[in-house]
Amino acid sequence: MKGDPGPGAGTAALIAVGTELVADGRPDTNGTHISRELISVGFETVLRMAVADDEALIAQALQDAAQRFSLVVVTGGLGPTVDDVTREAVSRAFGLPLERDERIVREIHEKLARFGRPPGAGPERQAMVPQGAEVMPNDNGTAPGLLISRPGGVRVALMPGVPQEMERMLETQLLPRLKIAVASEGALAPPWSRALKVSGLSESNVQDRVMDLFAPVDPAAPSLTLLTSPGEVTIIARGRDTALVERAIAQARLRLGEAVFAEDVVTSLESAVGSRLRLMSLTVSTAESCTGGLLGAMLTRIPGSSAWFRQGWITYADDAKTSMLGVDDALLERHGAVSEEVAAAMASGARERSGSDLAVSITGIAGPDGATPGKPVGLVYIAIAAQDDSRTTRHLFPGDRENVRLFAARTALNRLRLHIERRSDGATQRE
Repeated sequence: MKGDPGPGAGTAALIAVGTELVADGRPDTNGTHISRELISVGFETVLRMAVADDEALIAQALQDAAQRFSLVVVTGGLGPTVDDVTREAVSRAFGLPLERDERIVREIHEKLARFGRPPGAGPERQAMVPQGAEVMPNDNGTAPGLLISRPGGVRVALMPGVPQEMERMLETQLLPRLKIAVASEGALAPPWSRALKVSGLSESNVQDRVMDLFAPVDPAAPSLTLLTSPGEVTIIARGRDTALVERAIAQARLRLGEAVFAEDVVTSLESAVGSRLRLMSLTVSTAESCTGGLLGAMLTRIPGSSAWFRQGWITYADDAKTSMLGVDDALLERHGAVSEEVAAAMASGARERSGSDLAVSITGIAGPDGATPGKPVGLVYIAIAAQDDSRTTRHLFPGDRENVRLFAARTALNRLRLHIERRSDGATQRE
């Protein structure tokens, strides 16, 4: 039913349940993923919190959040053990008696039987459902999700804390339900949002190019959010006026040019590269030193990557570069392993030995040791070899060892993307 917007229309609160998140400092990776996905159905996450496995504390957090936000997503505490008390906390918070769902018991028994595991008491706990809750099936585990409707159009979603289970349930169960709800309850429709994903520019570079599009001169002007990670920046524009949001994001797209690799928040850089390789019917191979196979892992993370990924080498030692890729000993002696010349030779050797259309190589100093005069920690060379066009670029990445490795792998992905796009543009012009 349409009517006055409920609490915090279009806003969401995320509650991660688990003592390990509070006491042991374990990161809540689920919250980042959920926040990103909720944007696609128009919900802006404005609060994230972690709560220990304490029924009273969870109940209080649920009561507070349901009074302030139109969507509350809880992850964790739905397992079969005595410290999994999220269901009980919901019952306490909203006065909803727990009822046994026989269908859940049967489904859990069937899943456990397929793996030859005895059911124990787990199904009995996981089959207790707050009165009136909608059950969301769990394709990857035994704990079902639950969706509870509260007064004022507020929804409370309970999902497993195991990332693989949560992500699948979010994609196939919760997001489709939220889309239907937003479409049918016009008054609760959240602010419109659009996004761009950028690689090859720093966060400050991106901000300098687009910030004036979001200057708060007009109260209806869209807001700007920048999310950054090594080698990648996400731009999110939000506002009630759809036309203003669309215009701002279109102008930002023009200003950022070829740095934009996706126009949503869910497309990864590696999936964008994979799509372009498939479109151009190209194959690629990799040769890595300091990244230790990270680039190859990113590329093969994409379903269907066997259509375009041929082969990868991890040539950490100098003699491996020589024996496996054919890098000349003289090059290594004259220029060192971290050099433009060796990067180019690695890429060339990988392309020749694999028979792929393209090859990408990475060689650098990830640190914390290994720096020499003139070659600091963070120095990385990336080469792309093609039959008619081979190029090597020099980079200096900030941060610790893992940061440098991530920057290097994602920058290599982006260099590959740009090479393919420019190749495509050239082919189009020739036609």
